[in-house]
Amino acid sequence: MGDGRWGWSGAGALAALGFALAGGALRRAELAPCGAVVLWAADRDANFVYGLDEELILATRVPLVSPLELARGRDGRVFVLRERGVLDVLDSSGIVLRELEVGTILDLDASGESALLVQPSAALCIGPDFGRTLLASSPGLRCIAGSLDSAIVGTDAGRIERLALDGSGALASVLVGGAIVDLAPAAEPGGVFALDGAGRRLLCLGRGLEVRWEIALPISALHLGVVPGEERVWLVDTDSPRVQRYGPGGVLELDRGGLPLAGLDRALPWTGGAVLLGAPGAILQLDARGHLAPGQGGFNFLAALAR
Repeated sequence: MGDGRWGWSGAGALAALGFALAGGALRRAELAPCGAVVLWAADRDANFVYGLDEELILATRVPLVSPLELARGRDGRVFVLRERGVLDVLDSSGIVLRELEVGTILDLDASGESALLVQPSAALCIGPDFGRTLLASSPGLRCIAGSLDSAIVGTDAGRIERLALDGSGALASVLVGGAIVDLAPAAEPGGVFALDGAGRRLLCLGRGLEVRWEIALPISALHLGVVPGEERVWLVDTDSPRVQRYGPGGVLELDRGGLPLAGLDRALPWTGGAVLLGAPGAILQLDARGHLAPGQGGFNFLAALAR
């Protein structure tokens, strides 16, 4: 990243987009002072976690070696998973509160003020007092998500389980097949979206983990971008520069291909129905209709986003 604030206007020919993204410092002189941090971005190779305002302008930076994954708690805490099994807990301003050794972690999420983590054979909850609770011990665990006052885990064998946060065990369980690579809360209280990476399926489950609907996907996706409070999901194709949005009942609402950045992986729903798409060197923003909007560039290797 360059010094100061940086960004890009999103206007102009698509052929020049890559240069605009890389040359983010061009806007810094004409911008008003940045606002409050609403988005955190982990740049693995730059060894920074950046805080961006609602215009995607740099507001703060936190030096952390090799940040890989981010999750944000209800109280504004930011959980940062780093290489070599380190979890940093930051307050809402980016001050590091605690550094914890957590071992090999496959997935990270937050529930309230707690961090949820999945190891290859265990699911853990780290509370606001930094105490650890073992939620489950089982081989093949792959992903985790907070859901009401519980945690949802998915496995490589296609099983989804709801776990009590006090470590007392499973509250519900269902075998849907495939390999569950990501989970996220759905609009229905306690509901869950699940992504089957092996079978290329998107599933919506109810509070009891009953399958409400499922659809076959024409793309290969690894992460869910669920719109908070809505039955709506953005998915990025990891094989091509393409993004899709599915609405209630699994109806395809938007299919946008030919995007001007390669290496897109994650989708983060944004304000006004927009979406932020993470590529190694930049954040690409699309509005609710799939049109290009102002984004942010200059990253060495963008690994994760959280709001």
